[in-house]
Amino acid sequence: MPMILNAFTNDIKQKPAAALLAIIITAISLVTTFLIVMLYVTDRDIERWLPEHQRLYRIESQFNLPNGYIVRSAQVPFPLVEAL
Repeated sequence: MPMILNAFTNDIKQKPAAALLAIIITAISLVTTFLIVMLYVTDRDIERWLPEHQRLYRIESQFNLPNGYIVRSAQVPFPLVEAL
């Protein structure tokens, strides 16, 4: 262990900017990985508390705008909500 610590302190002495950048990049990647895992866990379990969560569906609507753009939306017009 002292040899690894020695090498680390030598790197910091020789190239402090590169060592600091490596530490920052490692910290950012660990935080990003943690957030992605948490997003996956919460997204996976978001609807499981409902009794019939296997029967849930997402309704999307698609609008074609006059300028040629296609807009997809998860919001539907109110009459469709009443029909369901």
